[in-house]
Amino acid sequence: KVIRMEDRVYVLDRNGQMYFARYLGSAKDVTVDAEVEGLPVQHIGEHAFANRTVNSVKLPNTIESIGGYAFIHSAVKQISLPEV
Repeated sequence: KVIRMEDRVYVLDRNGQMYFARYLGSAKDVTVDAEVEGLPVQHIGEHAFANRTVNSVKLPNTIESIGGYAFIHSAVKQISLPEV
């Protein structure tokens, strides 16, 4: 199931896990939602921020993995991770 929230695309996979699939906007600072439709966002998908002009990304403490090439050819200079 694909869920589009303004400039962000999330996907609920066959295993019932929610992941951040793609950023489509032009904002310089992006915060990934911790929860979508009552489910924790657990993964950042492959190429999620590829070729985007985003400068910084703030990830929630629900993230368990980041897909390959998630930030390839992007302008990301800072990724904020929550304290554990």
